[in-house]
Parts: sequence; structure tokens; C-alpha cells
Amino acid sequence: MEMGKPFNMVRNMNYLDKPWLKNYPPDIPKEVDIPEVPITQLIDESVKRNSNKVAIVFYGKKISYEKLGNYIEKMASVLHDLGIKKSSVVALYLPTCPQFIISYYAIQKLGAVPTAVSFLFSPREVRAQLEDSGAETVIMIDLLYNKTKPIIEELGIKKVVLTDLLYFMPSYKRKLSIILRKIPKAKIPKDEAVYYLENLIKRDAMTYPTININPKEDIASLFYTSGTTGLPKGVPLTHYNIVACLEQVKASSGDAFSESKYLLSYLPFFHIYGQSVILTGGLSMGQTLIVILRPDFDELLRYIEKYRISLLFGVPAFYRILIERMRRGRYDLSSLKVCACGSDYAPQHLKDEWKKLTGVDISEGYGLTEACPATGTPIGGKDKAGSVGFPLQNTLVAAAHPEKDEFVKVGDLGELIVSGPQVMKGYWKNEKHPNAFARIAGENWLRTGDIGFMDEDGYFYMVERKKDVIKYKGYSIFPGEVEEVIKEHQHVSEVAVVGVQANEVEFGQIVKAFIVLKEKYRDTASKDNIISFCKDRLAAYKVPREIEFIDELPKNALGKVIRKELREG
Repeated sequence: MEMGKPFNMVRNMNYLDKPWLKNYPPDIPKEVDIPEVPITQLIDESVKRNSNKVAIVFYGKKISYEKLGNYIEKMASVLHDLGIKKSSVVALYLPTCPQFIISYYAIQKLGAVPTAVSFLFSPREVRAQLEDSGAETVIMIDLLYNKTKPIIEELGIKKVVLTDLLYFMPSYKRKLSIILRKIPKAKIPKDEAVYYLENLIKRDAMTYPTININPKEDIASLFYTSGTTGLPKGVPLTHYNIVACLEQVKASSGDAFSESKYLLSYLPFFHIYGQSVILTGGLSMGQTLIVILRPDFDELLRYIEKYRISLLFGVPAFYRILIERMRRGRYDLSSLKVCACGSDYAPQHLKDEWKKLTGVDISEGYGLTEACPATGTPIGGKDKAGSVGFPLQNTLVAAAHPEKDEFVKVGDLGELIVSGPQVMKGYWKNEKHPNAFARIAGENWLRTGDIGFMDEDGYFYMVERKKDVIKYKGYSIFPGEVEEVIKEHQHVSEVAVVGVQANEVEFGQIVKAFIVLKEKYRDTASKDNIISFCKDRLAAYKVPREIEFIDELPKNALGKVIRKELREG
């Protein structure tokens, strides 16, 4: 797999020699010490250091670190009383709100495992995660209970804790939301066998046993990702994995965290970016989180002004929308010092336009749920157009043969592989995914499923995705799942799903379905009907935006659909 013109000068280079280290800025450490401690210890220490400081601002409601610590302790004692113990899996079906934060760390206090369910999931997708994770308890907002109850009963989940989304809002905002019906009131029978978080945390804290947590072995959080093979799977990250991630981000950010006081917490907590980097990273470093349910972008710009935000995290679609808003209004963003971007590729013109408007570079990184982060450009480092940077501290990245456990030559295209303390040990129910790792040069390397190469300076480039994963606004969509849903439609004989470029480049790709209809429905089938069918069964961002009826799908000699022909068709 040659790039085209060979990099003759790099033929004698070796990935294991870490050629990227020579490009580290002088004030950025090349290695970091990673403490072997549970996440809860980081939070406990931060609560003690910052007891009088505000930890969370939620639509005007302020919660101090001391109060947050008390809520976490109460919730941990309550969950223990409900039977949650070490290694129990507890599902969090909550948006970005204080209830998520309290429950998340309370679960970890017991040595149990939180698994955050995407707030965008359809009931079908929620069911799949609850079943695969083996969740024993669900903590969720009351508005979704009636819709989710059949799934909970079918799976035999015995404990359900509900919460009112308005509970932690200031009283005047609660009243206003009810009057204006911005957030409807849940209708749940009084005799329903559920618990209410608001009542539970009013109880006096009970004792619960001190749990011995092994940071390198015990799971801190169970994420679900489309991954690299097209099937949804659980990604268990240990406490050590996440602490390593935080130490790498902090070290690569120079003094950005120490100088920052407030973080905009608008990215969803079910995503590793929002959960690990912003939530745990922010609180462990004593930041005040401005927690936002759903981003209103004009409001976000006003928050940047009001709180003098210096450290900003986002995805390409986020930066594009902010640019559009900034063109229409005047905002003072002079406080910004560092703007980080992840989850998807940021086009160079987007970076250029952002710098023109703000004077600040977008620092892009590369990672995935299984290894977040892997590469990036540390603050003060040289940025190369089209590159995703170089490996972060304590991390090895290389390009390997996609089907053999061997490196490709430096400069040649190969599958990007990662080895480091932030990399998961294996997938949940690992026996289903036997080929997730390569064994090369005495190291275990995670196969990322992305094709790329390293240049002569140790910078990495991602060229294409190995398994046709569709990326839309930073979310991963796997064609196989969408295809399975469409195949259930009575009019459909065959279907193939691909990603096609959205009109807004920064949004990534939209879903397009190529459908072969059954003969008897070819004159009566409706594209709108199929789209409506999908809306009832898929999260909104996975629903096909385009449908094309065709006579037959292009296939190779083995009968496999050739997606490339459909994309380029």
C-alpha cells in the first residue's frame, strides 16, 4: 500500500524510536507520571481543596464542591442500600445535568460500573445497550419512563430511579419552564414501583462499605461505540485508563488548565469527550462547569463572554456554527487561549477562518473511545496541515498491515495502531471481538480501523476509514445497523447504506440508502414512507437523509456489496 511518491528519507526510521519526540515543545514533558488511583480519589481530593468554590452552574443554580461532595456521598449510600455493589452495572439515561454528575461518581464510589446511554437513542437502541451491558438498575429522567418501561420490564431490570430535569434549576426557571411548557411534566402513576432521586438525596447519608478499587483492573465506565467493525460494542475503560487520559491532556495543554477557571460543559456526558475530558477532567482540576442541557449557540457565545472562557473544547460542527453566529453578531472572545477539537476531522479552511475571527488556533487531536486521546499537537507545537498531530506522552502509534501483525514501512499507508496507558484492555464480552489487537515488538496494539501513515517528522495522517463508518457531527454511524432496520420494511429486497458529504463540510457525512425494491412494490413504494419507518427505529442522526431506488446493488465476485461504487456513483 504505497502512498504514491515514497518517503525515501524515512525508510530507515522506526516507529519504536519515537521520532516525534524531537518536535515536542520545550515546555511540554515527553513523558508523564500516571498515578494508580481511582477516579473517585481525584474527585474527593478536589472537593476538599475547593470546598467553597462553585463546582457546577446549571442555568443560574450554583452547586459548590462541598455540596456536590455531599450529594455524591448521599447517593452512594442510597445506591448501596438499593443493592448496588462492586461490579454492578448501572445505566445512566440522563442528559447533561447535575443528576448525571452526582449519580456517576456515586456509582463509582461503590466500585460499580456506570454505562451512559445516549440521549439520542431510539427505544430499540436503548434496549440493546441495557441488555448487552447487563444493567441491574437504571437512573433516568422521568419524561422517558413510560416510553422505556416495556424494555425495562422485558429485561427484568428491578430498580429504576427517576429524576425531574427541572429539580436543580433555580425556582423561577422551574416555574417559567412549566408555565411556558418548555419542559413537559411527566405523568407517572403514584403507585408506580420506582424511586425518585430527589427524595433519595434528601435522606441522611447512611454508611456504605469502603470498596477496594484496583485502578488498572476495575472498570470506571462502560462506553458503547460503533467501534471499527460496524457492530455496537461495549468499551470498558479502567480507572487507570481515564486517569492516564487526563494526565496526557493536562500535560499537552501547557498551563491552559491551571489558568482556566470555567469550562463550558455542553458536550454530551454519554460521549467520552464530554464524560472523561470535560466532566472528570474539569472537576478533578477544580474548574467550575457551566452545565448546559442542549446548546444554544448564541447563548454559548454569551457564556464565553460572561465567564471569560479561556479553554474551549468542541467538534468541527460546533466551531462552524459558532463562526456563522459570530458573522451575524459582535462577541468578545478575547479571553480564549486554547481551542481544542476532536471527534472528527476539522478541514483546514475551518481552522483558518476560526483563527481569523478569534486569533486562536484550533488544536486538533485524534482518538477514539477505545484510546482517547492518541495523538494531538501539544500547545506550542508546530501544526501541519492535514495532520492529526503526533503521539501524546507515554503513547506509541504506528501504521501496520491491516491483516498481519507487522509494521508497514514509515511513510507507507497502513492501519493506525495505538499502544499506551489510555488504551482499553479489551472489549466488553471480549470473546466476540478476537482481532481487536495486534501483537508487534512485544507490545499489544489496538487496531483502530483507520488507514493512515507517519511522515518523516513523526506526524500522523488519517487518510480513510477502514470499515466505512459514517461520521456526522462527530457521531459514528455504522451502515450495518441502518441496513438491518431498512431490511425490516416490507417493500425492501436489498439495501446498502453509505455516507455522502453533507452540504456543510464540517458536519461530515449524511446517511444515504440505496434500495432494491421487491418486484411487486416497485410502482407503489415511497421514499418518505421508508424514512418515516426509520425514524421510529433509529436515533435521528442515523436516519437516511437521502434514498435512491436502484435495480441492483454493485457486488464483487463473492457477492459482497461494493460500497465505493455507490459513494462515487
